[in-house]
Amino acid sequence: MCASFKRFLAFLSFVFFFVSIGHGQQPTREQLLKLFYKANLAQKENDQQTAIAVYKEILKLSPRLPEPYLQLGNLYSKSVEDIDALKKACVCYSTYLKLKPETTDVLALENKMGELAQLIAELEIANSSEEVVEQVSEQVAEIVPLLADKAVVAVSDEEKPDSLLGGAADSLLGIAADTMQLALPTLMISPVDEGMIGRWASAEMGDDGREMWIMDVMKRPDNKMWMRFNAHSYAKNNPLIADMYEWEAPAYSDGDTLVFTFTIEKKKEKKKKQGAISEFGAIVSEMFEVNWKNLLGKTKDSEPDSLLRADTLAVADAVDSLNREPIILCTYEFRLKRTEEQLYGTLRNKVVERAYREQILTDEQKICEFFLAPAEYTGFKYTPVSDETKAAKKELRELLNQKIQESAESTSALNDLGCMYASGIGTRRNMKMAVAYLKEASMKNNLFATLNLAQLYREGLGVDKDMEKARELYHRAYDFGYTDAMVLCGDTYLEGAADVEPDYKNALICYQKAVFRRCPYASYRLGWLYHEGLGVEQDSLKAWDYYQKACAMQYPDAMTDVGIFYRDGIMVEKDYAKALEYLNKAIAKGNARAMYELSQMYLRGQGVKSDFKLAKEWLYKSMEADDNAVKGFNTVKSKINAILHPKE
Repeated sequence: MCASFKRFLAFLSFVFFFVSIGHGQQPTREQLLKLFYKANLAQKENDQQTAIAVYKEILKLSPRLPEPYLQLGNLYSKSVEDIDALKKACVCYSTYLKLKPETTDVLALENKMGELAQLIAELEIANSSEEVVEQVSEQVAEIVPLLADKAVVAVSDEEKPDSLLGGAADSLLGIAADTMQLALPTLMISPVDEGMIGRWASAEMGDDGREMWIMDVMKRPDNKMWMRFNAHSYAKNNPLIADMYEWEAPAYSDGDTLVFTFTIEKKKEKKKKQGAISEFGAIVSEMFEVNWKNLLGKTKDSEPDSLLRADTLAVADAVDSLNREPIILCTYEFRLKRTEEQLYGTLRNKVVERAYREQILTDEQKICEFFLAPAEYTGFKYTPVSDETKAAKKELRELLNQKIQESAESTSALNDLGCMYASGIGTRRNMKMAVAYLKEASMKNNLFATLNLAQLYREGLGVDKDMEKARELYHRAYDFGYTDAMVLCGDTYLEGAADVEPDYKNALICYQKAVFRRCPYASYRLGWLYHEGLGVEQDSLKAWDYYQKACAMQYPDAMTDVGIFYRDGIMVEKDYAKALEYLNKAIAKGNARAMYELSQMYLRGQGVKSDFKLAKEWLYKSMEADDNAVKGFNTVKSKINAILHPKE
């Protein structure tokens, strides 16, 4: 990495702020493919803002997915005259490299970040002086008449000149006391609702499953209702509110809506700070800050004529207010209605930076839900197995050594070794070794190795990204008799790229070829295409027919989707009994997504009695089922899971 870029990363900015990102519903591959298609279409039409918005939406569903960060970096980097956009591009590229360190594009991206850093530095040097002069001139032009008026009043009232400066400075700053108020002035203190007293946990979750917000609703001695932020909330990871242990707010009423508003004021950090969180929910270790020139560093020769004509002391003090340390104001407004054991409404988050002028950094509103939790509840807890444990655990090292001994005579062992090295099982992650083992096994016609190698070429992991090579390998696997390989080949046509549209024609050819061999995965995929109307005319009857064919062949993802359709009344009448039937069938086959959807039904009391504890138990099971330590097709998955998750 070039020296200029290292110097550039030495500055930290609080430009990005944590905006809560929750799971909601666990994203399916189909949801992500649809959004990627939408983003690709926007890029083709040169609609950069829409593309950026869609990639952000993808990251809300799957914040650890690398590709959107790369595409966002490419989009932001096109704004060659926008310093903030170029900084965002660097952050996105940096996050992409953290999430996908094995990519072959490391050097190219580091060089690109260095070039962007140099461009940012040049833009800042070019813009800073003229921008400061222009801003000071504008502010002085506003304040001089005010100072003159105040001076007249001061003489007539025989007031001291010093007492006039505060109002002028406030006018200069333009900070009104009601800027961050969100409708509170018209609201009344809410009467106590005894049914709301207790601990409430939000449906929205962080990326580890912990509830984004846990709130305690209390009745104070003055018989007023208050809400207190609970420090077990996932939102506490937000650096803005990390220290807010005693964060409380009174309840106001707006008709039948309860309003709780929390406001945080914090000085903008100028020193390097680790672990800042970007608006995408990903950890950004280093960001950027401009080392602006001190506004009072100007000489009188460079000051505007209007400044020289004004009262020197008064204007000097007023201009001094321009140098106030920037303040970050963050407001969270909850507007909620109560329905039995649920609070439902909206959350508005507004973040403002105030210095010599006010800048709105974030102003977003979203739906939020809270559910009554046990009084002693301290948040959902699931800790995935760490990379250190996977690499160092004695039993896993022994398994790796066993496979090395077997590899001389077994292609299956060669494939297993490739998966273990790629996943860091019993050893440090090593993509070079993974590719070598998988290539050797694939050359010896091992089916699993062929599929795994295709995936590496498809994603560019340890090898240069090559879709044609991936498709060639998928066709080989299909010829071996593995029909799902043709569906995977079809998926490669849907993924496209920033400059390539999804190819639905070839995707359909692949799916239909697999359906001819009675492949349940292909029926499921075709059902999704007809349901969404992607590459074909939308047809609910055809979609339902394909879904039912996949269910008849016991395909768990299809059964999960059909269960959701019955639960939510999509394509069919709402029927909770059938929803539970299909979800339980999928759960019996270990489907993690079905477990998650069942947890949501227990949380909301849909077709079952509302049970907060049982909802969290099913959530835990879904995360455990989805926590696959070893990726890819292999014969060691069950052994590894048994070692890492021993049954008591």
